[in-house]
Amino acid sequence: MEDIVSRFMKIKKPEQAWKPDYHKEQMSAESISARRTTSSVIEQPHIVGRDEELAKVKQFLLSSDARGSDDVDDHVSVMAIVGMGGLGKTTLAQLAYNDDQVNQHFQLKSWVCVSEDFDVIRLTKAMLQSLNVEASSLSELDPLQKNLLQKLEGQGRLLLVLDDVWEADNLNAHGWNLLTAPLRNRSAGTNIIMTTRSRKVPEMAPRTSTYDLGFLMAGGKSCLIQSDIRHLSINPTSDSRGTIIPSIKDIPEPNFFRSYVLPGINRYVSIFERVRRSDSYTRMEHLRVLDLGGAGPRRLPKSIARLKHLRYLRISNLVEELPEFVGSMHHLQTLDLEGPYQLPNSMSNLHNLRHIKLSSDVIEYPVGIGKLTDLQTLPGFRVSPKHNHAKLGELKDMNNIRGEFSIEGLDNLASVNEAKKACLDKKRNISYLHLEWDHEADSSPIDEEVLESLKPSVKLRSLKISGFKGPSYPSWLGDLSFSRLHTIKLEHCGNWASLPPLGQLPSLKSLYISEAGAVEYIGGEFFSGGFPQLEELTLENMYNWKSWCGAREGDCPKLKKLSISSCENLESLSLINLGGVEVLFISECPELRFLPGDSLELSHLQRVQKITIQGIYQVGCIEAAHFFTAAPLEDQSCLILDSVGQREAEYMLGLRSSICRLTVRWCWNLTSLPLGNLSALEYVEISECPQLRITSVYPQQQQVPSLKKICVHQIHDAEIIAVLFEKSHLELENVDQLVASFLLKELSHMIRRLTVIRCANLTSLPLMELTALKYLEISECNQLQLSSGSLQLPQSSSMLEINIQCIRGAEYVGVRFSPGGTEALETSCLELTKVDKLEALFLLNEFSHMIHRLAITRCVNLTSLPLMELTALRYLKISECNQLQLSSGSLQLPQSSSMLEMKIKYICGVEYIRVLFSPGGTKALETSCLELTNVDKLEALFVLNEFSHMIHRLTISRCANLTSLPWTDLTTLEYLRISECPMFQLLDAQQLPSTLQVLCIYGNSYETEQCSRHQHFQRLKQVRQCSEGGERNLYLVFRNVHDASAASKFCSMGFTKIYTLDIEWDCCTNDCSNVTDSITHEVLLNINSLCFSSKKLVIRGYTGSAFASWYADFFSKKLHTDFLHRLSSVSLLQCSKCEILPPLSRLFFLKELYVEGASSLGSFMQDYDDMSEEGWQETQTRIAFPELRKLEFHDMPMWKEWLGTREGDFPRLRKLILKHCPKLRALPHLPPSLQELELEACHVLTSLSIFDSDHTMSLISAKPFRWLSLSTSKGTSPILQHMSLTNCPLLLAWCEGHPRILADIPNLLIDGVRVHTSSGNSIRSQSSYIAAKGGKLIAPGCQQFYDIKCLVRVKSTCHL
Repeated sequence: MEDIVSRFMKIKKPEQAWKPDYHKEQMSAESISARRTTSSVIEQPHIVGRDEELAKVKQFLLSSDARGSDDVDDHVSVMAIVGMGGLGKTTLAQLAYNDDQVNQHFQLKSWVCVSEDFDVIRLTKAMLQSLNVEASSLSELDPLQKNLLQKLEGQGRLLLVLDDVWEADNLNAHGWNLLTAPLRNRSAGTNIIMTTRSRKVPEMAPRTSTYDLGFLMAGGKSCLIQSDIRHLSINPTSDSRGTIIPSIKDIPEPNFFRSYVLPGINRYVSIFERVRRSDSYTRMEHLRVLDLGGAGPRRLPKSIARLKHLRYLRISNLVEELPEFVGSMHHLQTLDLEGPYQLPNSMSNLHNLRHIKLSSDVIEYPVGIGKLTDLQTLPGFRVSPKHNHAKLGELKDMNNIRGEFSIEGLDNLASVNEAKKACLDKKRNISYLHLEWDHEADSSPIDEEVLESLKPSVKLRSLKISGFKGPSYPSWLGDLSFSRLHTIKLEHCGNWASLPPLGQLPSLKSLYISEAGAVEYIGGEFFSGGFPQLEELTLENMYNWKSWCGAREGDCPKLKKLSISSCENLESLSLINLGGVEVLFISECPELRFLPGDSLELSHLQRVQKITIQGIYQVGCIEAAHFFTAAPLEDQSCLILDSVGQREAEYMLGLRSSICRLTVRWCWNLTSLPLGNLSALEYVEISECPQLRITSVYPQQQQVPSLKKICVHQIHDAEIIAVLFEKSHLELENVDQLVASFLLKELSHMIRRLTVIRCANLTSLPLMELTALKYLEISECNQLQLSSGSLQLPQSSSMLEINIQCIRGAEYVGVRFSPGGTEALETSCLELTKVDKLEALFLLNEFSHMIHRLAITRCVNLTSLPLMELTALRYLKISECNQLQLSSGSLQLPQSSSMLEMKIKYICGVEYIRVLFSPGGTKALETSCLELTNVDKLEALFVLNEFSHMIHRLTISRCANLTSLPWTDLTTLEYLRISECPMFQLLDAQQLPSTLQVLCIYGNSYETEQCSRHQHFQRLKQVRQCSEGGERNLYLVFRNVHDASAASKFCSMGFTKIYTLDIEWDCCTNDCSNVTDSITHEVLLNINSLCFSSKKLVIRGYTGSAFASWYADFFSKKLHTDFLHRLSSVSLLQCSKCEILPPLSRLFFLKELYVEGASSLGSFMQDYDDMSEEGWQETQTRIAFPELRKLEFHDMPMWKEWLGTREGDFPRLRKLILKHCPKLRALPHLPPSLQELELEACHVLTSLSIFDSDHTMSLISAKPFRWLSLSTSKGTSPILQHMSLTNCPLLLAWCEGHPRILADIPNLLIDGVRVHTSSGNSIRSQSSYIAAKGGKLIAPGCQQFYDIKCLVRVKSTCHL
């Protein structure tokens, strides 16, 4: 659709063909629409094609739940029909308004045409009049709305149509609410339909339902196209939306204009063929416009010729030629063709034809085309050598041609008379004329006369002549009568010896001349008249042109752009009197010079803003912007010199002093670059000028006060020089000695940062005079040396940092200074990497008074390092200096009282030593610390002796030949960790310092002994040397721990593959009141990570009351998974204050559990203490101790109850031992897998119970709830193989009354004696033969006495 509009615009206003004014045309259409008034009466008797849309509108009006939708505001339902003009919005509203069903549904109806003014008073008055209420005498809103309320009171539903609503200043939410106020809160309800072209209008009404009305689409019915259609267009796109064609005066009856669009790129061919076959065109008697641009038919249907009223026909992509019957369409005014069509001979019959549009090149016309005297648009005319085509003379009476027009093929013209007959001078509406000869064809004797005869109208605005081969220009070219001519292009007029006097044309603005090969000199006749309006002059490819006379004073006053290119013989080009030129472009004129005294003098161009000169003598390229004029704020005056000579560069630099940016490149012969007079210069970039020296470039700073940056690349004796004045930074890369010395002297007063890189020839670098220097960086200058004095370090008090790399004798030297005496961590630092001894000693002496931090790395030639004089040293780091040794004295440690940290790595006899000092006596965790890793014995003892008086924490790892420590000297030691020292041994734990709080032994075997003060407590006795291939165990001893967090962190670092983790709370020290439950719990909690790699866990002397707080986290879901896959043995020894055991049943692979000395434990409730509801539910389905084989409880005097065991628990338990549990009353059900049972000193235990192999239980009880059944209820063989009962009188008495229970146990020991039982013998009678004498057991038939405690050593059999 937009394409059609564009075509019409070009037809209507040919002078605006390139820029159609859509906005103006749309406003014209809107003004027509705005003036019209609508009513509810349907204008057309037959309306088709909107059935679907009408059904949707009726659904909205008749829907019973309309008021219940989100689109309802106070019983007012609103639908907006939106679409462009001409689509039938009003017609659709009329159809709905007059529908029978709608009439029955609404008792009141009102139609109001709103138009462009949303005046609430006017619209309310119109509503009343539509409802038959007289309101002409009322002018205020209040009485109007009261009358409206009175009319609506007690009435039924109301339908209100607001037709043609426009965007207006007074159309807003307030105006809408004001208009609809009487309609809201009615019980009957109100429906409003508004029609509008704007999508913004519905936004003014709250919750409006919007319906977008598109173009009328094809429905596939036989009556697809109706007789009242005015415009039929087959659109080649699938988008049904477009722009409605505005009213065109060439189309009759604009108010009744109708459009019909058939969209769809896949459907249009079939639709067109259906129309063609059904001969539907005969019924479209009112059709004015037929656009078949999207149909592309193979041939045009003949029925089109019957469209007598057709004014516009557009055809594209016809395979066949245009048929002859087109000539019978006498009212046709526009023929729009896309494709290379040959017009039929009948074209001469179209006397009303005004426009022929062609998308292809100019074509040859049939004979008789000259009869179409009303033609206004004709793209051009091609002169044909064939006799059956129109001659040029047929243009004689076609004087209405307007706009652009071209005549091509003039080289085919056989007679001058044809040119004269064309009468171009009478075609006064042609604004652009192109006369073209084939420039490759031979010349003709009549060419000159032909051109003379083709004189155009004096109203011509643009002229182009190309390929003309005559010897001279026509007499009319340059004539003053062509007062409107503003553009001339002359191409390939190669035989003209001189140029026409175009300077006298009063309106000429643009002149382009190309390929005028015969012109050698442009004289005064060319400038005759002075080109009063000329703005752009272009001369190209004039290969014989040598010079011109130049403009006289007053000539070319408005010339702004001068472009000259590819004039290879041009020697002189005077720019005098061309001071108005703003853009100068000169290219490929190798003989042209622009030096002073030569022909090209740029100083005359006082207004030039951009200069581009390339390919002239001694100039590769010169570009200048805002050279002579002030630059805008966002731009800067700049000059670029590429491949220019010395004189040319000096000339350009001398022209102006206002240059801000200068770029010089590839000037191979440039030896100097004077910058002294460039007072505005800010940035300079020079590259690849090998003859240029920096001494001839660098200006005095007072001469160039605004200079900010100089960057130089590849000049003589210098690869890179960068001077950043704003940052006071000088960078030198690969420069020689003279260049460096010159720049350092010139810039000594301002350099704050100096960078020197890859200056291999630099033998000295005097930096003493750089008083402002703060940052120094030197790299890859292998002739410089610190100790020799060739590199003199600066003495500036403001110095902040020095970085030196790859000079003689030093790979890296870094110095950072403390500004203003600040003692920050990262300042006052000296770093030496791979530095020779001489250089290192020089630097230590140079900075000894201020070094806070010293780092020395990979100085393999360093044989001594005196650090005694570094009185300010705080941090020392030495690494990979394998000739240094502590014990020999080659490395003298500093004696500074302010020392904080020392790290030594990979020196002789040492892999790693770290010392942390306590500043001001602070005993923080990370201070007063000594770490030794893989240190020889001699070096270790030397360091221990050096720092024994202050060590709080000592860590020793992988010291293979260390055998012992000087225990008596370690008077401050609190934490000791020894790891993987196979020769180390502690002969007596009594040697440990009394200050020691934590002892951590990893990798060595150890031995425990009974404490002399605390009976039954096993404490550390000694640490032995490692046996080869032994297990890696970790033994921890806690003694008077004050800081649980520090202790746990200390002993939990760096251990892997721990087989046994043995934790001891020293029984002789931890009784003190300073060890509380909370400290003990924190220690256990923080060392839990050690258990993750352990298979065996031993806890001795734990003084807490419960394990719950530790295990609640330790056995949480996020931690316990890895742990449970490793730990197989747990021993809890002498946890005397523990009242609750940990939930060990969750350890899936636990095989052995040993509990001894839990003297405060009163009951054992399996995993139920401190348990959440979720945990309780889990226990109902989980099997406890699924892999436990051996279970022992010893010395538990307060233990009374064992609760929580269920059927299925302990499924693999083989051995159960309970000793000295005097208050334990009962055991849980014993599993059928149990093979060994040992009970000793369980005085009140009276019963046992055991499940049989089928998980059924036999209950035999001497007392209520006292169960015993050691044989299966079904008489099968028992599983229990060994049972020992010692000092369990109640249980033994119970068994005496049930002799059959013990009958089938193969190994039975009672009070230490092995007994054979048989049926019929009682236990009591057998026991009568046993007597105790002096603690010994005597039995009949026994040859030996046995200790009661040693049950397993009974070897003889007692037959009772």
